[in-house]
Amino acid sequence: MRLVRNRRLTAALLVGALALPLLAACGIRPTSVPVDAGEAPARAECGAEQRSTPSAPREEGEELREVFLVCGPSISTVRRSVPVAEAGDRASRHAAAVALLAELQRKPTEQETEDGYTTSVPDTLSVADPQRDDPAAAVRLSQDPDDLDDPALAQLVCTLAGEDGSVRLGGPARPELTAYACGSDVLADPPRVRDS
Repeated sequence: MRLVRNRRLTAALLVGALALPLLAACGIRPTSVPVDAGEAPARAECGAEQRSTPSAPREEGEELREVFLVCGPSISTVRRSVPVAEAGDRASRHAAAVALLAELQRKPTEQETEDGYTTSVPDTLSVADPQRDDPAAAVRLSQDPDDLDDPALAQLVCTLAGEDGSVRLGGPARPELTAYACGSDVLADPPRVRDS
C-alpha cells in the first residue's frame, strides 16, 4: 500500500515538474486577481492596404479621394468617390466638402469594420455657408472646430486638407478661421492636430 502511494506521489511530482516549464514558457505570469488586459488586437492592421470602397460607382464629375477614419489610437485612409472640386471655384469646393463630410459620417463598410476602422465625426455636424470674406479653400462648419473631439477634428483636417496638407476651418459664431495641418504626427496621434 505504501509503495502504491509513493508511486502516485512520484507520478504527481513528475507531472508537476514537467508542467511548470510549459506554464512559464507561455509568458503569462500567474496572478490571484483578475486582470483587464484591454481589447484583443484587431484581425488586420488598418491602413495596411488602401481600399477603394466608393459609396457609389464613380460617375462623370467624381473622383476617388482619401477619407480618414479612426484606426485604434491613430487615423488612416480609405478611398471614397466624391464630386470633383474645381480649383478656386467656391461652390464646387463647398459641394466637395459637403460630400467628404458625409463620407466621414457614413458607417464604415463591413470590410472596413472588420479591419478595425471607425469614425468619430458626429452626425449632427454639417458644412455651413461661407462668410463673405472667407477664402475659397476655407470650410465653415455648423459648430466650432475646437468643440469637436480630437479624433473627429483630425479626421476632418486630414480629409479636407489641400495639397499643402493644411486647411482653414471655422465655426458659425466667430469670423476668425483657424489653420490646421495634417502630418504624420497627427495621423499617429490625433490630439496633435491642435498643435498644428
